Amino acid sequence: MSGENRKLAAAGPIAPPGGVLRVGPLQGEMTQSFLIRLAARYGMALRDLLTVIVDVGGLPNVMGRARPDSEVYLNQGARDRVAQLCRVPQDHLLRALPAWAQEEPRRRFATGPAAQFHHTAEKVRRWGPACPACTARRT
Repeated sequence: MSGENRKLAAAGPIAPPGGVLRVGPLQGEMTQSFLIRLAARYGMALRDLLTVIVDVGGLPNVMGRARPDSEVYLNQGARDRVAQLCRVPQDHLLRALPAWAQEEPRRRFATGPAAQFHHTAEKVRRWGPACPACTARRT
């Protein structure tokens, strides 16, 4: 990740660059799928977007790692940053993304935005009409 992105991550609230279009979620989409699409709009990989969203003092506040079959849960600080980046109000994200406010991630950091990946069947909702392949076709 570039030094500029690290500075952005440490700076707190994120100001989206001009010219970036609003990125809205699809109804029933997995949060990880939505974040992958958001990252693509910004021209970066999911891991780089997460660095911008959840780095605390230069340290990644992420538990687990992304896999094709995983879901990511965000705490309120991270959800606030995502809402800024995609330019979609929190209440819209909450209605569209089933895992948006499911569980607060736990990490060794006491404060700041955080993310946690889950891979187990009881934590990852079965894909409905907005599976990754369907989402890619519609966007």
